[in-house]
Amino acid sequence: MIKLLSALSFVLGFCTFSFAIGPSIWSVNSKSEVMRGDARGVSIDDSGVIRLAPRLNEVLKTDQPYIWSSAVDPSGNIFLGTGSDGKIFQVNVSGRGWMYVDLPELNVTAMAFARGGEFYAATSPDGKVYRIDASGKYTVYFDPKQKYIWALAILPDGSVAVGTGDNGRIYRVRSANADPSASLVFDTSETNIVSLVSDKSGNLYAGTDPGGLVLRFGPDGKPFALLDSGVREIHSLALGNDGSLYALGLGESAAAKPSETPASSTTDAKTVTTATPEPPAKSRYDISNAKSAVYRISSDGGNDLIWASQSVSAFSLYAHQNGKGVLIGTSDKGRIYYVTNEGRETLAVQTDANQISTIGSAGNQLFVTSRIKALFSGLVAIQTLREAMNHRYWMQKVRPAGGEFGGGRLAEFKSKPAVEIPTSPMRHGAFGHQSDQIHR
Repeated sequence: MIKLLSALSFVLGFCTFSFAIGPSIWSVNSKSEVMRGDARGVSIDDSGVIRLAPRLNEVLKTDQPYIWSSAVDPSGNIFLGTGSDGKIFQVNVSGRGWMYVDLPELNVTAMAFARGGEFYAATSPDGKVYRIDASGKYTVYFDPKQKYIWALAILPDGSVAVGTGDNGRIYRVRSANADPSASLVFDTSETNIVSLVSDKSGNLYAGTDPGGLVLRFGPDGKPFALLDSGVREIHSLALGNDGSLYALGLGESAAAKPSETPASSTTDAKTVTTATPEPPAKSRYDISNAKSAVYRISSDGGNDLIWASQSVSAFSLYAHQNGKGVLIGTSDKGRIYYVTNEGRETLAVQTDANQISTIGSAGNQLFVTSRIKALFSGLVAIQTLREAMNHRYWMQKVRPAGGEFGGGRLAEFKSKPAVEIPTSPMRHGAFGHQSDQIHR
């Protein structure tokens, strides 16, 4: 009996002690502490202020492990290049999606639409460029006899620029079945031409690996080296509406070999070009330890480093239509950052994906894709996103049946009618917020 009373006394004493403990309060005192959490449903600006963020709604499940590329036709339909079955999916303007075409190679690494609606898709390995008609019928348009085709761009005259690896060549293709040697624009000493973009004046810009160079080719084909970035690979290029060029550089090469087939036995002779660009000046910024960096190159050739990170790997870049900055898609918890031309960073949204591979626009809407786990389409009006950058928006999230997003899926942002959110922070001051929106 004495033992039982002793046990009851211990239990009662323990319960009394437990109930005496009040609610625990935690606080964060710096932006870095905030960013270590999961920003579910919130945006975080450069001073650490926390606000509401856009959310995602699933649209399409592709059942493909990789989303390599995306493109938009003149009517606003979105096309998705996948691996490792070489399939292209189409999502129409109403959000309905389906498998559009199944190409012979394993990966659809680049796609582009000409002004007249001509659709080109590049594949790897044993890269070829296909032309695909409205019914999904495809024919080989250009075969450069190269292992990889990483990038395509359409020039003002309708010709197709093609960037390849492992031999770092740039071709300009003016007709079907063109001779590769006659189409060669530049044969670099680089391993890969990873990114291409062209402007309305006929200039072609190329990003390389492993030298991390940005090259410009005038309408006459003459090369000019714009930037030696100090990182290994220029993974993505984007043109701003003010004529500036944004370049996303990576400290390690992302032009890793995709799933391969036996190499083609066909070889072609190395062609030496007579025009060699003058080497650009080295970047004045020390980014030797950076995983990712974004440069803004002005129309006069000057450049500024607007963003760099030693911990975050970025994979996609979009020049925002407001002309004031870029969106950067990362593998940092699938986060998308908005960075101004002055270098101010806002975590715009954290997705359920683990890598954002492309960001693009379809008409007045934006979409993003994920290479590994999911494909999201942020079909958000650009005006809405612009207001999001000013923290004056409200988004509605519709969860897919079954909960979390799975492999190779499409989701969309949907916005409610305009509801003004107060622009003051949760609590006055940059830090010291208390919120259940940041999960540790």
